[in-house]
Amino acid sequence: MEKNINELRNRKMVRYKEDYSEMLAEYNRELETVKGYNGRQILELLQNCDDEGSEEVLFELNKEKNTISISNNGSPFSKKGYRSLFIANLSSKTSKRKYIGNKGLGFRSVINWCDSIIIQSNNVSLKYSEENTLNLFNSLFSITEQDEIRNEENFGETHIPLPFLCIPEIIKEDGNGYITTIILTYKPDYYESIIEQINKISQETILFLKNIREINFIGFEDIDNIKCIKESLDNDNSTISPNQKISFEDAVWYVFEEECDFPSEFRESENPDNEFYQIKIAVEENFKKTSPYLYSFFPTKILLNQPYILHATFDLDSTRNQINDSLKNKYILKKIVEFTINVAKFYAKESVSYRPLQILFHSHIADSLANLGYYSLIDDAIKSEEIFPCI
Repeated sequence: MEKNINELRNRKMVRYKEDYSEMLAEYNRELETVKGYNGRQILELLQNCDDEGSEEVLFELNKEKNTISISNNGSPFSKKGYRSLFIANLSSKTSKRKYIGNKGLGFRSVINWCDSIIIQSNNVSLKYSEENTLNLFNSLFSITEQDEIRNEENFGETHIPLPFLCIPEIIKEDGNGYITTIILTYKPDYYESIIEQINKISQETILFLKNIREINFIGFEDIDNIKCIKESLDNDNSTISPNQKISFEDAVWYVFEEECDFPSEFRESENPDNEFYQIKIAVEENFKKTSPYLYSFFPTKILLNQPYILHATFDLDSTRNQINDSLKNKYILKKIVEFTINVAKFYAKESVSYRPLQILFHSHIADSLANLGYYSLIDDAIKSEEIFPCI
């Protein structure tokens, strides 16, 4: 693996030296990615752990060293995974089931927090740092060339237009027993932001993750570890019923799920491979716990205020907090309404229950969903479906 990484480093340095426009393009793409995921860095790191199949995740804070690390026991970094780090906007997730909106670029979102990033995986330790970036820039370009690059892009005289995650150092670093660990040496000014994001991790955070069942915290104050049991439930697909039971110490959730591919008319000409969408509704068994937000794996900033939590793999904007006005999203919302009606009908089997109406009734209207016709479809369903309680 170390030989492969050295080859990638050497090829990258040669390309930058021969044509610095490629370096500038990757630098600008990296900046755009950092801006887009700001505020969701911890969630994106958690998503990466889940994507690699890890059931356990450890967050560890060392305030004396200004480091926060995230460790997991999923698949180690592969050659393809390491290659993706050398190229901005290249994801290593392309071999996985392709959901709409799944870009796989969230790891780069932590760059603006960090003085350095160390990745320990597959018996290799890589270090990215501002110091290394400066040294590389000075070794690749003469003073005259550096001035030319800065003048061309109107950068300041000390600006270093080299992607942070492009050419790492290979270092010797002892592991901690996990398969992959990422160590972030954070800038002190970002400490409060990091803690704020860590504090938002809750039971609901892992409801829609496929693999993670346990999140542990070391070095943090007043943060409890999270642990659950995820059980698959028998479902013959002929009628709607929960697919999964997720049990925490103080709550039990039932998760309904639908996963299908998009019709052929949604297939993009530049990407002939079909995309899939996923819809899940998580209902706490007593209808006493929920989250006010619409989820796309993690919460967006769209208020839903329902007695359940709705997740769908939407086409999200660059902030990952709003859904785009797109034909694919309109199609997903139509399918969500059909799916939600079926979930309501499942609870209509109970004797004289108002839960179906609770599921379909909306006390809050989100403009972004209203503009896509979501609430009109729900209202039509309430009028036409047999979900009213009968005595």
